[in-house]
Amino acid sequence: SQHRQHPSDYLRVLYRRRWTAAVTFVLVFAYGAAGSLRTAPVYEAGTQLLIEKDGHTRVLRSRNLAWRTLEGLGLGRPPAELERLTAADHARDGGLVERIARWLGAPGPVDTSSGDETAWQSRQIDAFLDGVAITPIPNSRIVHLVYRSADPVFAAKAANALSERYIEQGLTDQVLGSKAAIDFLSSRL
Repeated sequence: SQHRQHPSDYLRVLYRRRWTAAVTFVLVFAYGAAGSLRTAPVYEAGTQLLIEKDGHTRVLRSRNLAWRTLEGLGLGRPPAELERLTAADHARDGGLVERIARWLGAPGPVDTSSGDETAWQSRQIDAFLDGVAITPIPNSRIVHLVYRSADPVFAAKAANALSERYIEQGLTDQVLGSKAAIDFLSSRL
């Protein structure tokens, strides 16, 4: 005959194994609490921008704008020691793993930097762009720009500086466009 389990049967088993259950609960709780305490908080700072033209959200994530923002924040110059170490790293042939990988025919690392960036600049730009999140607001030309960082002050400064550089670039583009239009009309007259 089949015996149907009743909820009280589960409670009886749990009561018999109460010490094992209590120790397991405490261990899981302690592990979760320790992991939570070790995790660094991530702060977000955001702003909203009106995007005039389609495709301008890509400009917000462009390497050129990121570099100009870093320069505006005073992070555009590498420490002399870091620059020397970077040059020494490029002069070396690479580690054992890299040499074995090349010997086996593995492709080399992909360089995501543009041609005029140093390796240090490329790392700085990549690290900066990792903190940038852009979310378009539906049915509008407004985007929500958020910068995430472990440092709340830097997150706020980065979000503000990036939006300011974007606005400056838009104004510069408008001035250059107006100048080109004036030059064109002047030549036609």
